[in-house]
Amino acid sequence: MSGSTPDLAAFNAKRRLFVLPQWKLAYVSVPKNACTSIKWLMAELSGEDVARIRRGGIGFNPTRAAQVHDRTTWQRTPMVGELDPAVLAQVSPDNGWFVFGVLRDPRLRLFSAWQDKYLLRSPGYWEHWDDPAQPAVPTTASDIIDSFGRFVGDVAADPAHPALDDGHFLSQVHALNLDLVRFSRLYDMAELGTMMTDLNAHLATCGHPGDLTLGRSNKSPFDPAAELFAGGVREAIEGLYADDFAHFGDRWDFTRIEGRPAAWTSDAFAHAQSIIAMNERIADVVLAARQLRRQNRKLKARNAELRKQGRAGQGRAGRRRTDR
Repeated sequence: MSGSTPDLAAFNAKRRLFVLPQWKLAYVSVPKNACTSIKWLMAELSGEDVARIRRGGIGFNPTRAAQVHDRTTWQRTPMVGELDPAVLAQVSPDNGWFVFGVLRDPRLRLFSAWQDKYLLRSPGYWEHWDDPAQPAVPTTASDIIDSFGRFVGDVAADPAHPALDDGHFLSQVHALNLDLVRFSRLYDMAELGTMMTDLNAHLATCGHPGDLTLGRSNKSPFDPAAELFAGGVREAIEGLYADDFAHFGDRWDFTRIEGRPAAWTSDAFAHAQSIIAMNERIADVVLAARQLRRQNRKLKARNAELRKQGRAGQGRAGRRRTDR
């Protein structure tokens, strides 16, 4: 894309835009599109204290790798609103910047997001767990197929469905802010190797020593299978993400999924049940910690008030003695 870049300060989700002026590099993260691994690359390139990020604080991220999503732990990578407007104005391939993002077939992306957040009970989604419409702990293939079909049907039927306000379920056209960001290239998930080749080539021109490698995270127990998208589910997803298919649909070949049966093993179900148990306990601990934190704040406020009253009482007593 050519031409000057519009005002990036208007980007709709500032924590998902990473601008690294020292490397003339900008990355727009899209949840469920290899963003965990790529964010770790951005942290490394920014000189962040990666050990500090991994430790993080008390939050719902279930692994240390997932702590990279908490931008409050980043100290050397400014948010968009903290960058010099003159720098933001230069963020364009026309000015030698490498500006990139990653795309994914919306059908596979939706299943990945649903599996991670709902089926496996991501700790931050604890408020949904008691909803009868939410998936039960899976023990058979039909548990997964039926639950995913109900979820897709519910979202397609309800424009106000809470999932549609969640970044993991946003359309990629919206998440990428195509009207604001001029990309050097948008890579499909199958092109991550090419992406790394292009990224390392760009960094070399900026004086970066050596090549970066892309790690892998968030491997889910259940791979996508044809049965998940039968009975109108595929068509419903394509309707939900019509904008994505209008812009990028020629990139995605679904025939490989159409020929893949749901051959999930007993090990996959055991793995899923283990993740669910862990996620439920993480939510328990985080909610308890937050409750203790609230109680601690109240106690501190009460102690401060009592000390204030005590000082006032001492002052009154001192004045009475003086008046005698």
